[in-house]
Amino acid sequence: MVTRRGSWLRAAAAFLRYQYWIWRYDRLARADRAAIAARSSGLPSLRIVVRVDAASQRWVPATVRRLERQLFTDWQAALSFDAACDPAWIDRIAGRAQRDSRIRIVPDRDLAAFCRTGWVLLIAGGALPRPHAVALLVVAAASAPNATMIHGDEDRIGPLGLRHDPYFKPGYSPERARQTWYPGGCVLIRRGPGDLPPPRPDAISWLRDVAESRAPGDVIRVPVVLHHEAAERPAQPEPPSPALDDAALPRISILIPTHDRLDLLKPCLESIRAVTDYPREKLEILVIDNRSADPAALDYLAAKAASGDIRLRRDGRPFNFSAINNDAAADASGDLLVFLNNDTEIVDAAWLRRLAAYAMQDSVGAVGAKLVYPNGTVQHGGNILRPDGTTQHAHVGLPARDAGYRGLARLPHEVSGITGACLAVRAALFREIGFDPRLRVAFNDTLFCLELMARGYRNIYIGGEPVAIHHESMTRGRDDTPEKAKTYWAEAAYVRDRRPDLFADDPCYNPNLDLWHSYSLAFPPRRARPWRVAKEAPRG
Repeated sequence: MVTRRGSWLRAAAAFLRYQYWIWRYDRLARADRAAIAARSSGLPSLRIVVRVDAASQRWVPATVRRLERQLFTDWQAALSFDAACDPAWIDRIAGRAQRDSRIRIVPDRDLAAFCRTGWVLLIAGGALPRPHAVALLVVAAASAPNATMIHGDEDRIGPLGLRHDPYFKPGYSPERARQTWYPGGCVLIRRGPGDLPPPRPDAISWLRDVAESRAPGDVIRVPVVLHHEAAERPAQPEPPSPALDDAALPRISILIPTHDRLDLLKPCLESIRAVTDYPREKLEILVIDNRSADPAALDYLAAKAASGDIRLRRDGRPFNFSAINNDAAADASGDLLVFLNNDTEIVDAAWLRRLAAYAMQDSVGAVGAKLVYPNGTVQHGGNILRPDGTTQHAHVGLPARDAGYRGLARLPHEVSGITGACLAVRAALFREIGFDPRLRVAFNDTLFCLELMARGYRNIYIGGEPVAIHHESMTRGRDDTPEKAKTYWAEAAYVRDRRPDLFADDPCYNPNLDLWHSYSLAFPPRRARPWRVAKEAPRG
């Protein structure tokens, strides 16, 4: 049980660790400021809209002061106030704005004319841009002619001016954007012709409306803390999870390779039948027996096949995870394939419905779920890519119902990899790509997911409640012998060489976060400071 004292101590440790990280990696020296100003000099003028609501109005003077101190100076700013704002505050801010000819108050009806076309920086009242924020955004815009939206990282700032609670974000994540406006309160968008969406009382909601009206295509992330959030934002209602009506549920084939180990296979199969809430007539369990020799296991498989509980395939080749599953997938009858390890036990009745609701979406590739160890802590929450070609499971060791970093252990979101221990994908899509048979043991699931991403598909970790207990690597054992270690590293190198760009910078993760302890701070960050790109290379 987590005690209040234990929770406070962890929060204090996280705060102090972030202060040290800031001191080491996130301070601007005089030379940094000069380099930033030089890089952004001569770039086109920028229009800025600061949208103010009643919850953030008291922070507007601080936002204005931050704008006046920007290293990029060629901008015009419009302050747009919601009708619920206090007129006295508006008068006070109007007096402040008169000191700088670049800042004015613009009625909602005139915002579209003020923005015109081109790049527009949207700032929510209460977001305090750092001195280099505007410069780094305009430099990124100049370097990305096809981009439609650019955002950065953020943290919070307390009453004493101390920074805390950093939010280091991935590249563009439609699933996160569906749930909450994760790009935050300081976002650069490419403004096209047409009217702006009508302003809303909540500033963040309006920023989201404007950005979504642009139908974001190429979205750029600047992996630097660009603003501090000072205002308390109202909680966003959690959107409903996607679901399929019974009539729309696909036929599913569950593919389970096995070799002896009846002690694992039997609980796995029995849990599927006992727990799963899915129409039986739409469910096929296809067990692939790879050279089992144990008489008890062989008798059990024969009996289950004879009863119709499973369909049994025999595969007498030396173990090759990719080839075994590829051939079974070609023989499966389902429209949706679920690859499942024999060392799993299902604990969620709705697991197939949840997987299918995402996997049947046209834009989605592989779908995975929360798996837990027998002690109830998280074993898998999506895979994070490392530069050496290996992966790290996210959220490992968290209690099963812990929200984790920014709620990601429980929320659906895009990830670069899904473990093959429980992976759902449309059958037609899998047959188009398949597992690479040169990867006999490991990383076949990783490369498959990366091939999906290369074709424009999103891989989704569905979060929520655990779907299965996973007795990890119980069948083939761990990579703890010289021969197994050699195979492991050879396969990791093969996968890395196939997609070096993705391993260099996982688009679903952030280079300010650690690769061996997921979602903790990286010491040092794996990114060059953008204003020193000619002198400083990213560090691994």
